[in-house]
Amino acid sequence: MSKRKKAGDLLEAIAAGDPCSWSGLSKALGLEGMTVMDVRQIFRPADESEDVGVVEVINRERLAYLQTMYPPSADHHDRVSAAMAGDSHLQGVTGSLLVIDAPGWHEPQVAVCRDGLTWPVPPPGKTHLLLVENMENFLAIESTLAFLRTHCGWLVDSASTLVAFGSGNQAAKACHGGYYGQFDQVSCLFDVDEGGIRTYQSIRDNPLLPAGFPVRFLVPTDIQERLERSRWRLSEKQRVSLRGLILKHPELQNVIQAMYNLGKKLEQETYLEGL
Repeated sequence: MSKRKKAGDLLEAIAAGDPCSWSGLSKALGLEGMTVMDVRQIFRPADESEDVGVVEVINRERLAYLQTMYPPSADHHDRVSAAMAGDSHLQGVTGSLLVIDAPGWHEPQVAVCRDGLTWPVPPPGKTHLLLVENMENFLAIESTLAFLRTHCGWLVDSASTLVAFGSGNQAAKACHGGYYGQFDQVSCLFDVDEGGIRTYQSIRDNPLLPAGFPVRFLVPTDIQERLERSRWRLSEKQRVSLRGLILKHPELQNVIQAMYNLGKKLEQETYLEGL
């Protein structure tokens, strides 16, 4: 797909009021010779703290001119037609897979959704879903659950717990809400960083989940000390973004404030130390 078509697709999304990536827009138009200042004379992000969101149009005449210069790609309505148009990544995969495991299982299994809507019923007796972001912690299922019991106040019976590999932001895929909603509650063991919190937010706001469906972000009770020891530092841009997250997630105020004050983040693989 040409650079012009990529810019055209973003302009079409903006004109329709659909969310798009602000950095992606700046990069695409930058490749066409426009400076950041040029872009900001025509557009501005509705929320400066979020890269993906609604982009406001300041100068609609300039938008209309750009749309004539950079038309959208050929029509694509699914992954196959997008591939025929030159870039399969313009459309998501129709369905999805979730790798699942539970204490006592000989090996993990796979929950398959082929049409983006229909999921299998969870295994009998599994009423609580635990999403684990990183592979190391998912593979060490017994150690991970032991850590939750000793450091996160985890009181859920292992017999009723199903563990799913979150694979980063993949856990927030919209169609996954059809599987998550079959449980009584979903708990998220994610990295303590901006990405982990935003993935949790996307899951909590999944339109396929019933209103008020319980989604919980798990944090160790000694998170302050763990952040102090962490070698992972936040950039100034990341610290600024955290300010907005405090307002959106009062339930995570203590951990977000600690991240902001210390300028640190934490990867969940560290939870396996000494276990």
